[in-house]
Amino acid sequence: MGWEFEYYSSLCHMFYSMNIKVVGIKARSLNEFSKGGLSKTLNINGNEIPLYFGNSSLPNILSKADFAVGPLSTAMVETVLLGKDYYIFQSSDHSPYSMSHSKGLYQYVNISTKVDQLKNNIEKRSYFKNGCTIEDFVNNKENYFLQ
Repeated sequence: MGWEFEYYSSLCHMFYSMNIKVVGIKARSLNEFSKGGLSKTLNINGNEIPLYFGNSSLPNILSKADFAVGPLSTAMVETVLLGKDYYIFQSSDHSPYSMSHSKGLYQYVNISTKVDQLKNNIEKRSYFKNGCTIEDFVNNKENYFLQ
């Protein structure tokens, strides 16, 4: 399974250390799981974690969760507008190389690039920077996502 298992495993271990139950992992497509040898569940320390992909309804999945963790994406906006916290985790600071978003986003959100940063943001319930809200993020005049 390689790096995918290590990635999910490191996050799940952090959640378990905080007494947080993982209710599922969602990706855009099955390919994101199957290329790592995963299909319907991921077993970490005897915990079977459901894997969701494609047309799985984000609102239905989030109804089982207190918050979500993922990369900087449209899922963040959807999650926050559904009334759930969304913590951004990108395993490396790749914003200078990404074509999907601009550095301007960093003025609004706390982006964790290491598991300990993510843990700190969750403990402090700090996903937006001080004084910022989803409205600041959405209503800013800068075009963040390429069209």
